[in-house]
Amino acid sequence: MKLDRQQFCADAIALVDRGVRFRHQGRSPETGMDCINLPAYLCEQQGIKLPAELEKEFESYTENPDGWRLLEIMRRFFLEVETSTSGDLLIIYARRNPKHLAIQVSDDDPPMIVEAYRSETDPTGALKRQPLDFRRRVAARFRIPDFA
Repeated sequence: MKLDRQQFCADAIALVDRGVRFRHQGRSPETGMDCINLPAYLCEQQGIKLPAELEKEFESYTENPDGWRLLEIMRRFFLEVETSTSGDLLIIYARRNPKHLAIQVSDDDPPMIVEAYRSETDPTGALKRQPLDFRRRVAARFRIPDFA
């Protein structure tokens, strides 16, 4: 099934507007979501089922994950691209570990992203829409393929 990238982005922004909170391994807007399950949820809303092996990998995502393993998994299931556009997934370094996943929702310069995020200053966290800060390094960019 083909992903409607425009709807994917609109749905991500709508979740931000609803005030969805961050929750590690959260899979639902009602209870909270994390960065790895947010795009999976948005795919499911369009009737796109991720491969079982990928779902299993996402379920094992820890609070302090091995980002290099995440990159390996993403490269196995998604299409790595040089330049990202709206609807693409970005892997962002956090303390030299490429462990954070965000969704690019605009093609502006800098692009807007939606992410399930918490910080030391906001330990509860929430889904946020904000420009991609030039100080945050992107490790890789991925396009969601057409999953059967």
